[in-house]
Amino acid sequence: MTRHGWYAAPATPKLIFDTPTDERWVAAFKSDGIDIRLLANETGAA
Repeated sequence: MTRHGWYAAPATPKLIFDTPTDERWVAAFKSDGIDIRLLANETGAA
């Protein structure tokens, strides 16, 4: 996600207007129950 990736989260008024800009990325994932610490920073092959 740090390399021009997109994540579509619900754009709630709280997220847009009450969350500081530098905290929105984490808040967007958190609103969907995703812990960003668990995201992999590389891809693999099955």
